[in-house]
Amino acid sequence: MFVALIATLLAVSSVVAAQGLNDCMKPRYSLYLGYYREDPTNNPEDPTAGMILGCFPSKSGNFRTQFLFSYVGCLGYINLGSVRGYKRITSMEGDWSGSVDGKSIGGSFEGSCNDEMSYCSGNWYNSGGKTRVQVGGCRYFVSPVGSWYLFRLGEGSGNFKPNIDTSKVPPVIRWGSVPGSGYYFVYVHDKDCLYRKMSLHECTVWHASCPQGVTSVPYGDRTICIGITPALPLESGKEYVVSVMATGGSMGGMIPGSDVKAFGMEVFRAP
Repeated sequence: MFVALIATLLAVSSVVAAQGLNDCMKPRYSLYLGYYREDPTNNPEDPTAGMILGCFPSKSGNFRTQFLFSYVGCLGYINLGSVRGYKRITSMEGDWSGSVDGKSIGGSFEGSCNDEMSYCSGNWYNSGGKTRVQVGGCRYFVSPVGSWYLFRLGEGSGNFKPNIDTSKVPPVIRWGSVPGSGYYFVYVHDKDCLYRKMSLHECTVWHASCPQGVTSVPYGDRTICIGITPALPLESGKEYVVSVMATGGSMGGMIPGSDVKAFGMEVFRAP
């Protein structure tokens, strides 16, 4: 039976609200996107990765982070979790909590940013240790520990950056081939929505999984890649954020494996 590795921390899809932080439109706050990983050594059965959204102050203050696992879980709904924390100059710490298919999970969250605040990373811990979740024949593990990586909008890792050709209708998203990658996961988000709601789930306008060898796809295409979230119409003149995650493996071609090879993003304005 397919091991639905879902929400692993992922479940930690944060819909949180760090005290007093209900949006990312405050002065001296910036929006970040990136990915989290489950630790494959501690969770060899089904280690996965997924998107993460963050809102951090340039100096000290409350921060908010959201993890999103795109799978809907054994019971058919999106598992969510939340991170509440405080950042002191470049270091941060907090706690996360959530529920995956009815099982409560949570633990600590910590990390740091570089001096330029263009990149932040750290670890998350599941206080309950490695957790087995099973609903009927659907089962998976929540890893006891994992890592996370966040980049200021427009940044990324692995010298990897998507390009959006807005002269085409619909726009064509292109990226370079990454050695060792078997899948490319494409995410498109409404930029203004991310700032106002800080919700990956609510602000996703398209999400797809592309197999090895594919390095470009028209927005919303359903023949080249596997559509995970149906594409919504793009609004002319509106800004969107495209993120592409390259991984060596995946779960059923739908969930990124934890072996992330590169991550990049770009902002574009719909024609």
